[in-house]
Amino acid sequence: MWQKYKSVLVDFFFKKCPDFFRKYEFCELMQFALLNGIVWMLMSLFYLKHVHFTEQTFDGVLYSILFTVGHLGVFAAGFWLLLQVLRFCGRKFSFISSVFLGTVLIFLLFADIVVYTLYRFHINIPMIGLFCSPAAFELVEFSTVMILLILLIISAIVTGEYFLRKAAAKFKYPWICFCCVIVIAISFGAFNFRHAWAVFNAHSEILLRTDVLPLKYAMTASRLFMRHGYKPVERIGKISGSVMNYPLNKLEFKPMEKRKNIIFIIVDSLRADMIDADIMPNLYSMSKELQCVNFRKNFSGGNCTKSGFFSMFYGIPGNYFDQALRSGVGAAMIDSMLELGYDIGVFSSGTLASPPFNRTVFLNVKDIELKQMAASKIERDRMSVRKCEDFLQKRDGKKPYFALLFLDAVHGSAVPPDFELKFDTFGEREVNYLTLSDTPENKMKILNMAKNSSLFTDQLLQGFFERINVRKLIDEDTVLIVTSDHGNEFCETDMKNWGHNSNFARFQTHTPLLIFGLRPQQEINYLTSGMDLSVTIMQDILGCTNKTEDYSIGKNLFDSAERPYLIFSSYLETAIFYKGNIFVQTVYGVMQKYDIDGKFINAELPPEVIKIFFEIMAKYSK
Repeated sequence: MWQKYKSVLVDFFFKKCPDFFRKYEFCELMQFALLNGIVWMLMSLFYLKHVHFTEQTFDGVLYSILFTVGHLGVFAAGFWLLLQVLRFCGRKFSFISSVFLGTVLIFLLFADIVVYTLYRFHINIPMIGLFCSPAAFELVEFSTVMILLILLIISAIVTGEYFLRKAAAKFKYPWICFCCVIVIAISFGAFNFRHAWAVFNAHSEILLRTDVLPLKYAMTASRLFMRHGYKPVERIGKISGSVMNYPLNKLEFKPMEKRKNIIFIIVDSLRADMIDADIMPNLYSMSKELQCVNFRKNFSGGNCTKSGFFSMFYGIPGNYFDQALRSGVGAAMIDSMLELGYDIGVFSSGTLASPPFNRTVFLNVKDIELKQMAASKIERDRMSVRKCEDFLQKRDGKKPYFALLFLDAVHGSAVPPDFELKFDTFGEREVNYLTLSDTPENKMKILNMAKNSSLFTDQLLQGFFERINVRKLIDEDTVLIVTSDHGNEFCETDMKNWGHNSNFARFQTHTPLLIFGLRPQQEINYLTSGMDLSVTIMQDILGCTNKTEDYSIGKNLFDSAERPYLIFSSYLETAIFYKGNIFVQTVYGVMQKYDIDGKFINAELPPEVIKIFFEIMAKYSK
């Protein structure tokens, strides 16, 4: 019996398998894919030249080699598998398709190198969709010489791919292919592990090197390391190889005898329409009685905490978050306060480590708490308020201060168990996300939960304001700012979304902005952005004399000049708000268009606005 099976196995592995591999050109297709991979690796040297360090470390150089070989080698392996599938369609079809696909991939890599050199970001699916639209020739002016040059480049690539395919068919070295696959696998595993360790330990040089190649999805394993007893580094230091040029110039400040104190309150997910006499009566009455400016048409820089919070403090779009994180660049507003001698207290109910604001916005602030150690949002909010009170009462009276209070209850529509519900929630006190539906009764119930949570936060703030005697502080030397990082939707648009980070209509981006103690009482009804807030603080409180563009794309909030467009961002998408309409390039390359209320429209975004957007996205990159 064994002899029979042995004969079958020998026949299969030494006769049928080799015949099958030869028939379907496994070796030559693998060689062709690997040769293309080597070309890609050589082309990647143009990316690596944009990573500048005063001193090159062996660790950094080795990582770049492993990253390039492992990352692009895996794409080469994927290219081979695709070609192998196409081979079953016939030899001639396989030859033509391999040359065609090789040409397309190398040309796309070439185009990405050009885009990265100019703008410091990579081509993605939304950009490809944009350049395939009718506006492409208006967006980029293609001269006759430029078109001829592109055709010449494509011809050269086609010729090169043709001869590579011929060479792969003529010279077959299976053992070399096997060795290359082993090297790629080892490099892929090594660079992913090194990247995960670099993220955990805030190793900026490694993180900056990871930024340069396109389509990178390097591994992280922070939770795994923590479970094994390792402690993460909380801060990342700015190094000479920074890929971010922010601020553009050294910031200068005019001398002042005394700068105002700032109490900055951010209520996560608080919508602008919640500042109402019925929902938040205390805050509403304060805005009417005290020296308050109410910005009625203020919009966040994003529809999620990461973008809204980041853009508010940096004054630039949330798309720069990863650059700031990898480069070790703090927010100009916070760094300026530190330079000017401000005491800074940060009291956040939600964690400051995810998103890592401790490594970005508050990079240079020492001894901040990453989170409050309490079981519920309610208790964490209360704890944050108590600690902020202690800071204000025990601070050094000779120095100005900046106190940030970041509250989280509204984010989850949370209220205490014994809280008297003012708005009817049909007997429920918590949101059940498994039973959400767009029925009028359900939408009213969920909206009322948010109203009750806003009312609780209003009462929490009322007690805080009374204990610190905020009215006296405002009259004397303190500016109080109340705002939000983004809004919240309750199935109110054509997209039928709940919560946030799903669209950029007003329900998710229209945020309250109340500023007490800076200007006489008034209501402002022109369009403003969260990115305008840092400009106003830098100019009107800190006395910055630089041009605004050195540290922000915003304007002073009290500058009534038209803001022709606003930029929004989420974790994955970017949008432009232009003339009351929102244009979103989705992750799938589709341009989604709707008005500020979330109703789908048929409109076009002018190419000149898209040009401005690209310039902004490159403005603070090296």
